[in-house]
Amino acid sequence: MIKDIFTKKENQFMLGLIVISVILVMVGFYFLNQKGDLGLESKKIPNTVDEINWIEIQDKSFSLELEYPEHFDFFEDESEIGKIYNFYLRNKDNKLPFDHFVNQSHFSVYPEGVILQGPDRLEYFEQTELTNINGITFDIREYKTRAGETWAIMAIPKEFPKKWSSAGFVWVSSEVKDGETVCFDGDNEISLNLCNPLEGDQFYLNGNVDEDFINIGREFINKINFI
Repeated sequence: MIKDIFTKKENQFMLGLIVISVILVMVGFYFLNQKGDLGLESKKIPNTVDEINWIEIQDKSFSLELEYPEHFDFFEDESEIGKIYNFYLRNKDNKLPFDHFVNQSHFSVYPEGVILQGPDRLEYFEQTELTNINGITFDIREYKTRAGETWAIMAIPKEFPKKWSSAGFVWVSSEVKDGETVCFDGDNEISLNLCNPLEGDQFYLNGNVDEDFINIGREFINKINFI
């Protein structure tokens, strides 16, 4: 009886469709497992310095030569707030250009500073100095959480190139997830309403920091050149 069924052309045709369908489903599952959704190659986002390809740009009007990761977006602006270069992995619905107060992972260069805000922030930082691979020396401020993690780096050139103002700086910051500003009087946390840095109290920005992003930002600063 089974032999009779499969000798019929219409049933042979249906059997062939079933076999082909099973094969297609199996191939589909294979590519989903190998390449991500819908069988398309998933874009790999490097998260370490060694995996990154760098793109070089120059702006001779500000004597700048910069390198940034090729998988980043780049925004350049020159308006009433001054010249700004923003480099970022993805924009979390923040308005461009980014200043250094936005909670957005980005590398930015502000040759003329940031009008009305200046380069200073009140949160705790540690002061160091860095001479990068191109011989450029920066005063470095590493902004730290209370736990001691670096969430931002401000690099201020020791010698400013042409057209830079004395308020110019480079900024690297990680988005701080679940971030909150806290204040400490020595070892004791106190209310923000009572916080007085003039009397030795200290603000901290606490939260979850992307350490890999900060390390890539260190390399961004390390590659800056003045031409």
